Amino acid sequence: MLNYIQHVKSNPGYFKQFSCKELLCLMYDCPAEMPPKLGKYAEHNYLWYILTGKKILHANSRSWLVEGGSAVFVKKGACVYEQIFDEVFCVITFFVPDSYIRNFVQQNAPLFNRNPEPVICNQIMPVQVDPIMVAFYNSVIPYFETSTKPNEDLLELKFRELLLNIVSNDSNNELIRYFQSLG
Repeated sequence: MLNYIQHVKSNPGYFKQFSCKELLCLMYDCPAEMPPKLGKYAEHNYLWYILTGKKILHANSRSWLVEGGSAVFVKKGACVYEQIFDEVFCVITFFVPDSYIRNFVQQNAPLFNRNPEPVICNQIMPVQVDPIMVAFYNSVIPYFETSTKPNEDLLELKFRELLLNIVSNDSNNELIRYFQSLG
């Protein structure tokens, strides 16, 4: 099983990436020579925003189709990625450790008081993509198209903006409740 984060960090020439403290953001095209199915493990949660292409993610006896224009939050752990080679799979990935989410929840407690019920969350949770989220993702892309590394404070602000956008949309209720359980 491939250690996703270790693989990404050890191949900075292929995976365009920026890091700040324990946060990591990257954008890449999945190579066509990948095996049809690949097991990956990640020690941190991550959010995928799919720019183009499709994949099927398998975890805990369930499957999720992800495709261009959609976003998913994947909890730390393992899952299997099934390749669909219709077009290039291009993705923006945000690795977010539990500790960062925990701090975010504690710093923004009023945002999490609306639904105190505990929840059993899926390994993979869809994230609502609305015009605000599309604008957010589009605001990140230029950082990968320049050789200038973004300021770490700005990068951390982008992660905070991402989480604020997620919790501001009630359609992300399962994920909001998961964040709340970490806090």
